[in-house]
Amino acid sequence: MSGVELPALIGSTPLVRLRRLGVGGVDIYVKLEYMNPTGSHKDRIAYYMVRDAVERYGLKPGDVVVEASSGNTAISVAFVSKFYGLKPVVLVEEGISAEKVSMLRLMGAEVVLASSDPASPRYYLKLAREIASERGGVFLNQFENPANIRAHYETTAREIWATLRGRVDCFAMGVGTGGTITGVGRFLKEMSRDIRVVAVTPRGSRLAGGSGLDVIDGLASKNVYPNLDRSVV
Repeated sequence: MSGVELPALIGSTPLVRLRRLGVGGVDIYVKLEYMNPTGSHKDRIAYYMVRDAVERYGLKPGDVVVEASSGNTAISVAFVSKFYGLKPVVLVEEGISAEKVSMLRLMGAEVVLASSDPASPRYYLKLAREIASERGGVFLNQFENPANIRAHYETTAREIWATLRGRVDCFAMGVGTGGTITGVGRFLKEMSRDIRVVAVTPRGSRLAGGSGLDVIDGLASKNVYPNLDRSVV
């Protein structure tokens, strides 16, 4: 398959109303992002970021793309990269499960162990930039890449708005890189300033004004990344 077939595979996931959970006349909907090819909404941003890198830097089959992720983004980048014939290099935190490393390798990714400590010479963001530079590749950088936000502004948000025919009062989303809540939040705020956008974050996280004590897998607790636009929350 070629990259041009990816848009047909990613997104357009259903919204389902929760019939047993709600408060006095309030309808709650969940978007089933697990129905994307690799099982998460990260397929959306991986497609947008890889496509943008191909168009912006003229990447060709065999070229390298680098990403730092120990979660779903790593799997999504590995998946999307192979459609374009690119070589994905994924930096994961030390201590990641052997099963996840095996899965990434089965998907064709080169896995590099890195540190989450900014003081370490193997800090994942620093090491990702070095590898991309040394190998003539592109560091996608989901934490700062505007294509992350654009993916959700142009697809996720519009799908929600169209499916609910504009009947949206509130949108709640966990915050990791900040791309989803920023992209969806910006679109919804453009439709109506009265729509509430609620950020879900671990208790004690930096975003909540704490020091990152609690952990929820996939959500940022110690860091607030540039892709989060606080003005929409």
